[in-house]
Amino acid sequence: MTDDVIMRKGPPGTLPPGTFTVSLDLESYWGVFDKRTVASYAAHLDGIRHAVDGMLGLFCRYGVRATWATVGLLMCSDYDEAAALAPAPAARPRYDDPRLSAYPLLARRDRSLARYLFAPDLVERVRQREGQELATHTFAHVYALEAGMTPEAFAADLAAAKRVGDARGVSYSSIVFPRNQYDDTTLRVCASAGLHCYRAQPQHTLYRPRRDGDQNMLVRAGRLVDAHVPFVDRSVRVTAGGANLVASTATAFLRPAGARSGVADVLQLRRVLAELRRAARCGTDVHLWWHPHNFGAAPEHNLERLEVILRHARALSCTHGLRMMTMAEHTARRMTEHTVWPTTEGTA
Repeated sequence: MTDDVIMRKGPPGTLPPGTFTVSLDLESYWGVFDKRTVASYAAHLDGIRHAVDGMLGLFCRYGVRATWATVGLLMCSDYDEAAALAPAPAARPRYDDPRLSAYPLLARRDRSLARYLFAPDLVERVRQREGQELATHTFAHVYALEAGMTPEAFAADLAAAKRVGDARGVSYSSIVFPRNQYDDTTLRVCASAGLHCYRAQPQHTLYRPRRDGDQNMLVRAGRLVDAHVPFVDRSVRVTAGGANLVASTATAFLRPAGARSGVADVLQLRRVLAELRRAARCGTDVHLWWHPHNFGAAPEHNLERLEVILRHARALSCTHGLRMMTMAEHTARRMTEHTVWPTTEGTA
């Protein structure tokens, strides 16, 4: 894969520089407890620390400023601290499907699971690296759109996330919603909690925030195709998201690769690199996201592929001024430059 760049069109200074934002959902087993057993996902979970160390090394090498959206429970040191900081039982979500709640897992106090549930040392490792933003991924990986969630329960969860952040010396500006579930009511709750920006979904029916049960095969297949070939126009600019929050729209989920490269890996890599070149040429934004545990089962190959992307972004930064920014920096800078940004997002 070449690292050639495309020259920006138009006279110099007519367009603002493009941006490159990376956000990661740091969640470990809290992100998959309702879908997978520890035994079936152990390879991914066991590889998280190695993957995170590798990502941090690459971010440092290529000057990438990333946002790490972290589950509050993962920041706790043990079951006792988690229970002390959690919302009162009456304030927690009462999902129609009880399997969605993290609290029964917490109540089990299974010592064999603790290493997959609590990792304050890993979070501190991220926090100590220059240019890395810690955002919230809620306290208990709660789902804003699932039946049984209420605005009051979501607010109580954010208050618990703030408590654990305060205990670790972390103040949040950004939020990433678990399973990308949010609506206007959720955004208003976040604004009331003092948050300023969030990761939004592209404005296309394939990416519309929806309940997990509504993620049918057609939607999943469409997104899979879009990850590899130009199916949806994902070029975006920062826009006001309502409720005094600013939306940093994700342009691509970096799907994990296996131990060996395949056609799908090559196609996805080509699409991401093309979007970076377009951002450099047209002054648009690329926002790439994934979960660190996605890299866990095959960290070396996934890190090699990530390095190709970051090397390309760094080259574009040097030649075209592509800016590496966290979510908070990205939204603040873009809203300062232009109060309203036109979008070129795909529509339904």
